[in-house]
Amino acid sequence: MSSIGFTYGLNSSSINKCEICVEAKITRKTCASVKRKTELLSSIHTNLGDLKQTMTKRGKKYYMIFTNDFSR
Repeated sequence: MSSIGFTYGLNSSSINKCEICVEAKITRKTCASVKRKTELLSSIHTNLGDLKQTMTKRGKKYYMIFTNDFSR
């Protein structure tokens, strides 16, 4: 953004990176040795996430995602 003039007057050394944003942008390489399942619901992946400092309206601090390996 600075190369096209959108950050006029901002010093890049004074800008702190958000820890959660940095963690969210971490990527990993794919595992080529893993084969996808060929039947619906034959394998389910789960992921438990933490909302860090933010809670939902009902006071929940975690979320869970279920992903079917076959259909994604």
